[in-house]
Amino acid sequence: MTRSKKRKEIYALTSLISAVFLTLAKLIAAVLTNSLAVWSEVLDSALDVINTSMGFGAVRISSKPPDFDHTYGHGKFESLVAYTETIFIFSVGLYIVYEAISRLFSVQKLYFVTKSMWLLLLTLLADLGLVILNYEGFRKTRSQVLKANYLNFLGDTFRTLIVIFSLVISQLVSTLFDSVFSILLAFFLIKEGFKLLKEATAVLLDRAPEGIIGEVEKLALHIKEVKEVCRVRARKVGDDVYIDLIVRLAPVRSLYEAHEIADEIEKKIKEKIKNADVVVHIEPAEH
Repeated sequence: MTRSKKRKEIYALTSLISAVFLTLAKLIAAVLTNSLAVWSEVLDSALDVINTSMGFGAVRISSKPPDFDHTYGHGKFESLVAYTETIFIFSVGLYIVYEAISRLFSVQKLYFVTKSMWLLLLTLLADLGLVILNYEGFRKTRSQVLKANYLNFLGDTFRTLIVIFSLVISQLVSTLFDSVFSILLAFFLIKEGFKLLKEATAVLLDRAPEGIIGEVEKLALHIKEVKEVCRVRARKVGDDVYIDLIVRLAPVRSLYEAHEIADEIEKKIKEKIKNADVVVHIEPAEH
């Protein structure tokens, strides 16, 4: 296992353990207050536990090297898990909206608000720590799962702030604001789900990474013997980018010389694009 893949496992496992303790802390606050906004946070944190558990499993599986049946490796498993996470996100978001609308038509009393706010402030600090941890992990490994965790915990941080504000307003004005803020929290949750769905779908459907086709063409045409780039294809699988291109060359003296030109193209692309796996097909230029 490479150092990068080992790092991913450590980040994912740390996030999982932390998510469990954060969920328990928020559950205590929800039971004490009877606040739907706090319960929304509990459901979201429980969702974090499910998602980070799946993410940790995905990181372990995606870290496996290519084998006979999976010649491109197992990197797409991360995107598949990220795609699955969106189902849970949408389900929780819609349930919160349903429960919030129901509570708008009935008066709910809140309890132990001050003590619960202190507990939520502690979870807020823990969420900030997890944001930094997962962002660093994503920056170093480019893991989709760690990016999903980073965005998730970043959302948790903002939502916890909203929950604390909601408790204050509900105490000072009306408990109806508890339901209003819960709907706002659900909106942010569903919005994050759509963003994650879009990114995971792009990888699963082999969408070329943004800007990479033009960059590969430009790099190949810098080689003086290359007269034309006929086709470039690229797709991302986990941390790796698979690129194949067809180039047409000016007349060369031998197959050996053509092979050296192909090696030079491959080298230039790998120098510019991290974790690139490049295949160059050579054709003669038309006279």
